[in-house]
Amino acid sequence: MKIYTIAFEGMNCCGKGTQIQLLANRLSSLKIPYVILRGDSGRSGLGLSEGDPFDVWWQDFHAKFHQKNITDQQRSGLIKKGARKIAEELLIWKNVKMVEKAKATRSKLGIILQDRTFISVMTPLAQNNENYSLETIYSGIKWKMLIPDIIFYLEAPKEVLFDRLSRRFDLERQAREARERIITQNYGSFLDVLEDLSDFIQKRVVRLDANQPPLVMENIIYSRVIYF
Repeated sequence: MKIYTIAFEGMNCCGKGTQIQLLANRLSSLKIPYVILRGDSGRSGLGLSEGDPFDVWWQDFHAKFHQKNITDQQRSGLIKKGARKIAEELLIWKNVKMVEKAKATRSKLGIILQDRTFISVMTPLAQNNENYSLETIYSGIKWKMLIPDIIFYLEAPKEVLFDRLSRRFDLERQAREARERIITQNYGSFLDVLEDLSDFIQKRVVRLDANQPPLVMENIIYSRVIYF
């Protein structure tokens, strides 16, 4: 039995969620068991999906992280704390839960679809000029086990991201403004972190032009995944 982790990275509005769902639909049609997990430093804990079960710890974390008067130092501490918790949950899925799910469906294959990775954890830390090495963030955890088998990086200019964000009518104005600030503040740091990754990780990163139509990107992604 093989358990693979396929991750999607990029800034807000680059199309990660769309591509994850499109790939999930493909896997479902092929009867390949999968789960969608967060891979950065937090989830809601509201029990809205299989990969985000009800958890009071995460609800409390979410409330602390979004406090109005939180300092950059406090936020960085929470990011690292959340990242380690996410990592522990990811390893449980990889070593236990997904194996059980694959066995239950008599499949020889199980797929973890990861929405963001440690790259999104490292980015705000780099923005604050903090140590963002994987050894530091995931102290006490075998961080190499967290590296996805493939990381699709959906790359788009800031102007494209801002344009897409302006057309997100499902978001309230305050939420759109918050995402715009994140893109503005973290865009450069994200690219710096990406370039600073070791060769061991770089070899797993596939850069995709996020300006392409979603279905074109879906076919490109699937053509890479099918070799698993």
